[in-house]
Amino acid sequence: MAFLDNSGDIILDAVLTEVGRKRLTSGTGLSIIKYALGDDEINYSQYDKNHPSGSAYYDLEILQTPVFEASTQINANINYGLLTFTRNDILYMPMWKQNQIVNGSKFASTHQGIYYVAVNEETAQALRDFQFSTSLEKVIAAGSTSENAITYELGLDTTELPKTQANKVAYINQTGINDNRFTISANGLFISAVMGFAGNAPVYKNNLTTNKLSKFPTPKNLVVYANGIPSRNKRNYVNFNQIRKSAVQIYVPNDASTSTSLHSVMAGPSSALFMFNIAVQSTLATVSGGQVDKRYVDYGKTAQNATQTFGASDASGYTYDFIDTAVDITARTTGATISVPIRILRRRT
Repeated sequence: MAFLDNSGDIILDAVLTEVGRKRLTSGTGLSIIKYALGDDEINYSQYDKNHPSGSAYYDLEILQTPVFEASTQINANINYGLLTFTRNDILYMPMWKQNQIVNGSKFASTHQGIYYVAVNEETAQALRDFQFSTSLEKVIAAGSTSENAITYELGLDTTELPKTQANKVAYINQTGINDNRFTISANGLFISAVMGFAGNAPVYKNNLTTNKLSKFPTPKNLVVYANGIPSRNKRNYVNFNQIRKSAVQIYVPNDASTSTSLHSVMAGPSSALFMFNIAVQSTLATVSGGQVDKRYVDYGKTAQNATQTFGASDASGYTYDFIDTAVDITARTTGATISVPIRILRRRT
């Protein structure tokens, strides 16, 4: 359901889902005992503390944002629900940011904002030889626990809190917003398993004297999570639960003039480094000249040249089939969620 602002009058627009309609027609009633609130349509960056008319107008743009109409689609209402915390001293909430820093730990980087995942070694080698020959960190091999992997950092992205251990303890650990377990949601039509950390991943840590990384995880620390549970929120999606993190201990060095930005993408202290890869359904991973899975036809694009696939030509003459999808990462304690864009890529000819 949705609240609609109709010229000063508040209207409650309620649309029943398929389950709701069944219960209503059964004669037993809806028996609503729980509800959830969401603000997916709100862009909080529109909060303007510099509004010329004063503080009463800081949130004007937000309040005037149209809200979504009610929909019966299971994944079209609340993807990012509001949370309730009993504490009143939580001043900052963690957020996700890509960590694409090239530091020997094989953190993958995006191409035009998308992670390109090669379904087989033949496709991965084509990327190394041509499109990404000078940017090998962009090459991701599906199912690999040794090559580049997608990496995100979760933390407090504010310059008001320096990256110190004391700030991490005070604003993350002691306030109960330190996430330890995570869920990856992926489209089961294309993705058969995910690779993520188990409970023994090395910490992500810098030396406080030299500021060099003293410990860090790599894709070799990933394990396979193959037993997914069908998602209740998104059709065809599967949830892989209880994935762990690499604890972040990136702090301001003893020489405070030395930057820590070479390792952490957060302005403030971080709570987690999260790394993953995906495995694709086997019929999507046939070599060039092999059978083309119908899902490339139904959900993606086939026989695309380099310009159509990568946005730039090359001398290979290869063509590709690909499917664009998204993988969602959700922190189990704070509910912080990020949707990661992925292009599943197969060399066709």
